[in-house]
Amino acid sequence: DQIKLYNIEYLLEVIVLFSNPINWQDIVMKLVIALFLLLPAVACGQSWKNISEEAAQAYHAGRYDEALQLTRESIKKAEQEFGNTHANYFTSVGDLATILKKKGKYTDAQKMEQENLQGIERAMGTENLTYVTALKNLGNTCLEQEKFQQAEFYYNSANAQINKIINKKDDYYQANTVF
Repeated sequence: DQIKLYNIEYLLEVIVLFSNPINWQDIVMKLVIALFLLLPAVACGQSWKNISEEAAQAYHAGRYDEALQLTRESIKKAEQEFGNTHANYFTSVGDLATILKKKGKYTDAQKMEQENLQGIERAMGTENLTYVTALKNLGNTCLEQEKFQQAEFYYNSANAQINKIINKKDDYYQANTVF
């Protein structure tokens, strides 16, 4: 909203600057400049990154209802900007589950995290840090509910995936070393 206000104020300054119209061409030019300056503020709105940052600030300040609303917006924005198979989309869904846990809605959070994990696996595979983070988060959710066996399963799965990623990188570096 501050960006929009800034652009509108700037737009008004430009119009005032050119407020002595000499002819119709001058007026048309002012309108074109005005539309050019105003269009980005109206058309683009806030980006996924900005909304996510606002949600994180609200979360860390303890304003969980506001964080919940902003995170839902960030999910929609991530889907618009990147699609629902991008890491940013999955990050936002994970953030929403974190807020639900903070509000005591562990069952909803766990269900959301399981769906998120499946989506990450379908879209990105299992050998990436987004998947590992989702496993760890699911383990944390289970631990907070005292579902110790499930938590252990998810933690062990996360560790196994990390080892696969490390081994792949080691294999790559060994295969590409020129010594």
